[in-house]
Amino acid sequence: MTRFVTGGAGFIGANYLFYLRAHYPDDRLVCIDKLTYAGDLSTLAPLLGQPNFRFAKVDICDREAVYGLFEEEHPDVVVNFAAESHVDRSIADPSLFLQTNIIGTSVLMDACRKYGNVRFHQVSTDEVYGDLPLDRPDLLFTEQTPLHTSNDESGQNQVDHNDRDNRQCNCSVLCTQIRVLILTQNALDHDRHCETLFIGNDDH
Repeated sequence: MTRFVTGGAGFIGANYLFYLRAHYPDDRLVCIDKLTYAGDLSTLAPLLGQPNFRFAKVDICDREAVYGLFEEEHPDVVVNFAAESHVDRSIADPSLFLQTNIIGTSVLMDACRKYGNVRFHQVSTDEVYGDLPLDRPDLLFTEQTPLHTSNDESGQNQVDHNDRDNRQCNCSVLCTQIRVLILTQNALDHDRHCETLFIGNDDH
């Protein structure tokens, strides 16, 4: 199996790649990362040079480059960790968030549909569910919690970019029938439990 991991030179993406290598040693892993402030190629040093690992310095907004990788590698699964983050950065340059988190996600999903209905995993955030009252530590977000963002991270329209990512994935499932899985982290769960929201077109 060939797996694409975007944002794989970041802390979470790199550790996910190490997990894949440990548990699926025969799989081909392709790390796609623009190497911005959040990416460090040296993090991937244990993987670099391995015959079934490839690093590609590519911006996920670059449709031509992304399509080229799909044509060369024929991935079975794409896991999208690539995203802009931090509220202060979104205030300084909201357009950058729109490009990476919205346009980049769209490019990846278009490629998944174009090149063989590749399964797409969107790594999201608990922020898409909004806020919980501070005086109710017993409350947690669940997979059934409606999306209700209250974070002005995008600096535009009071809508969080990860919320847009989730809704965009949902629309793509309905319109194009690609296979999508969204992962969101419940930040108030002390075990840092990851919620999974499967939204389309697979039986497992």
